[in-house]
Amino acid sequence: NAHRRQRQMCIRDRFKTPEKLAKLNAIIHPAVEMHYQSWLKSNQKAPYTLKEVAILFETGGNKMMDKVITVTAPSDLRIARTMARDNVTKEMVEERMNNQLSEEEKIKLADYVIYNDNQHLLIPQVLEIHKLLVGSK
Repeated sequence: NAHRRQRQMCIRDRFKTPEKLAKLNAIIHPAVEMHYQSWLKSNQKAPYTLKEVAILFETGGNKMMDKVITVTAPSDLRIARTMARDNVTKEMVEERMNNQLSEEEKIKLADYVIYNDNQHLLIPQVLEIHKLLVGSK
């Protein structure tokens, strides 16, 4: 449909130059953060909250978090999943990934790591982190 094609063009174009990416991020990220802060206020009684951010470290958002969980997978698997989810080409996904920290860097910076690689069971990993987070309060 027309909306999907327009979205794909926007995605494709935004990663072509650092200037376009910076301009788009300057518009999107403050609005997303404002929405998150509003949502956070309505969930203050929760033992903890989660925030999903693809470029948390790149934007310095990790400095505002108590703990950081990185979910990682091999690059070929991440590429295949993103291509299927967003209906984009391998090259478009690789362009996005080239504007992000490497998985190795994210793992080093994270407090916890979840391996979503079809080799490790996810639920036990999540439950272990949950126990650690609830116990750290």
